[in-house]
Amino acid sequence: MSLSPDKHTIGLLAIHAATILLGFIGLFGKWLNAPTILIVLGRSFFEALALIVLLFILRRTPLLRNGRDYFFLIGLGIIQTVQWLTFFESIKVSSVAIGLLSLFTFPLFLALLEPLLLKEKWRAMNLITSICILGGILLIVPDFHFENQNTRGVLWGLLSSVTLTFMLLMTRRFVRSYDSITISLYKSITATVLLLPFFYFISFEWTGREVGLIALLGIVFTALPYLLITNSLRTLNAHSVGLIISLEPIYGIVLALVFLHEIPAPRTIMGGILILGVSLYATWHSRRATPVPVE
Repeated sequence: MSLSPDKHTIGLLAIHAATILLGFIGLFGKWLNAPTILIVLGRSFFEALALIVLLFILRRTPLLRNGRDYFFLIGLGIIQTVQWLTFFESIKVSSVAIGLLSLFTFPLFLALLEPLLLKEKWRAMNLITSICILGGILLIVPDFHFENQNTRGVLWGLLSSVTLTFMLLMTRRFVRSYDSITISLYKSITATVLLLPFFYFISFEWTGREVGLIALLGIVFTALPYLLITNSLRTLNAHSVGLIISLEPIYGIVLALVFLHEIPAPRTIMGGILILGVSLYATWHSRRATPVPVE
């Protein structure tokens, strides 16, 4: 039975809405004055809270099938914690554009690590896409002095991209056993427990504005996109969803232009076009149900 246009349209609207919401995440790195560690702690806490409520409403159990899965998801949570920390640090020291574009170099690391870790066949196209992404990075970085803010931003962003790559590769073997909401819940709980001690050791004067923004980040701009992505996968295939999610940096850069008045430098724009072009190409030609990157 063919899919009705109405359901397909709803699925497309849901995934585009999720992508727009995800595009806002980078802006919080500039809006929030809290240290990066406390931002990630707050985001994880409120995301976990929202997902627990969601599972209760959906009447789903968060229990896993065996003990080994708990350790595996805790490991994923640790990796996600590092990925979020490095992503927000990249934006804090540079710009939203550089943070997002550096993060979306992950096809380069996927191309290099997939054949090694998953023992998959090496493809010549991987070399071409890797060279193109490296060219994009060289365009973004004006010089390689660590004193330069953009250079530090790119380095933090590349570290975030590497950790995202490991998370994607590990999640590939897990998504068929559990839904994305359950996986996200355990990752956010792990991040919360891991970073909670810093709440007591890092001195910061909290305001209602800071707490409100972090709550919005965790609930509206993190947990809600997961729900929209999950719903869209009921009417769209994973390949289509991944392709649309790859537009996140474009949404994020436009949103930073509107709300932060951040205008990317010409070199950043040229490098971004090269990186995003390769990312979209890699997604378009990938027919496997690879998890979509969500910061």
